[in-house]
Amino acid sequence: MHAAPVAIATAHTERFRNALRARRTQLREAKATWKHDLPAFCGDCLTIRPKTAAPQRFALNSVQRALDAELDNQRAEIGMVRAIILKARQMGVSTYIGGRFYHRMKYHEGNRALIQTHRDDATSNLAGMVRRYHANDPAPPLLAANNANELVFQNESGIALGTAGSVVTEGGRSFTFQLALLSELAFWKSAQSHLTAVLPTIPDVAGSELIIESTAQGSSGPFHAMAMEARKGEGQFRLLFYPWFRHDEYVMKPPADWMPPKEWAELGLRFKLTLAQLRWAYVTNAKFALADGAPTDEVSWRFRQEYPSTIDEAFRAGRKGGYIAASVVAAARRRQNPHQSDMPLLIGCDFATGGGGGDTEHADARADDVEGSEDGDANVFISRRGRNLGNELYDRFRDRDTLSVANRLARAIDRLRPARVFMDKGGGGAAVYDILCSRGYGSLLELVDFGASARPVDQRKYRNKRAEMAGDFREWLKDGAIPDDDLLESEITAAWVQSEDDRGLTLAPKKEIRKKLGLSPDGSDAAKTTFAAPVRVGTFQATVGGAMR
Repeated sequence: MHAAPVAIATAHTERFRNALRARRTQLREAKATWKHDLPAFCGDCLTIRPKTAAPQRFALNSVQRALDAELDNQRAEIGMVRAIILKARQMGVSTYIGGRFYHRMKYHEGNRALIQTHRDDATSNLAGMVRRYHANDPAPPLLAANNANELVFQNESGIALGTAGSVVTEGGRSFTFQLALLSELAFWKSAQSHLTAVLPTIPDVAGSELIIESTAQGSSGPFHAMAMEARKGEGQFRLLFYPWFRHDEYVMKPPADWMPPKEWAELGLRFKLTLAQLRWAYVTNAKFALADGAPTDEVSWRFRQEYPSTIDEAFRAGRKGGYIAASVVAAARRRQNPHQSDMPLLIGCDFATGGGGGDTEHADARADDVEGSEDGDANVFISRRGRNLGNELYDRFRDRDTLSVANRLARAIDRLRPARVFMDKGGGGAAVYDILCSRGYGSLLELVDFGASARPVDQRKYRNKRAEMAGDFREWLKDGAIPDDDLLESEITAAWVQSEDDRGLTLAPKKEIRKKLGLSPDGSDAAKTTFAAPVRVGTFQATVGGAMR
């Protein structure tokens, strides 16, 4: 009478054992897969904490999947990874690379990884992310050390974390890293000196990975320079760009009757975007526009910078309060005006000799060490004829020797025979002027005072001469053509309005621009000097406003 219950119990036991055996087989197969399949490892073993949800397993998004394939392809091609990643905000790039490095440390003995960020809070977030990976890993590697700056496993692999400069200055020079992530490089302070220290710690050996990722911050600095070199196919690095619409999460269901405004509709047609993508972008942009007091129907400078659609847009995004708009400068770079041989040739000069002399090689070395200092400026000579800037002369160079700079300018004058040479009196310009006057060039030269006390011609509109020259230059740019040069564009868009009232317009001084943006607008100032005064050569006249008759 008990046979049936016993049979049932036996059947249940057998099913349980079969399920257990199947699960064990599945786990063994998964473990074998995890070592060679990073996306599968992330989805099964790693835990992330999304912005709007509870912790969950790390399923790669569209950008992360694309990045995984790109990095693996490069490693297969050249045996190592050297990548510069330019991307929109919050795409999960550093989250993916942290998982990639953790995977490498777990399954390979004796490997070291370095992760550096731009700020302490960003470093703390990435350190917490890596520790979360380890804490929730179903088969975590055994720890040998776990402290604020380092996670080391018993297989002698480990990950060091720090803010730019901290790991390097405290001992990074004595380490060799097989993997390195330099995060948000465009926002590092003293980026060049930190790069000089950290890059030699990652040798060019098989299996090594050096990944630099950042959103853009203007068209200057080491990140921009390295990205542009990689874009040309020069050097080791490969440039990977991920516009905002590559991210599958950047969508929002639009209202039934919603139609994108004209500028947004054009954006959609250009990049073949869905209404859901355009709605997300429109709503996101509106937050930026409202904060800046700008129209919500237009794509704001901040959206273009944080969520770029193209590489050029990422680096060309204007700055808040920029007196000359990035869009105006970008158009001037593309413009091709005919040569105006009947117009007088003007040369504008901005100097960085400091009035001193001596060993220019060592002077340049000192300039590189003192970021944002006066010694970090460059000398710039630039021509303007009619509606063309820089066609006949655009010379940018470092030289602290006053006599050497004067000789260089004299050679340019002899070769080009300009109608007028405008020279900023600061930065040693007055000393260069005196040297050239002693040689008989005085009738061609005019010193320009960029100081706050220099009086403008139109005292109702401008508070000083510097603001007036900038205003005339801005008007000229509307149909002028300038060199297709990233640094010059960045300099022209750098200055912002400091005040504008019944006493006139004032722009931020050069020292504040240098301190805030890490660049000195030398080329822009050289160009502006050509608007300092009218120039008459025979029947030709260049007015202060730039119109020539």
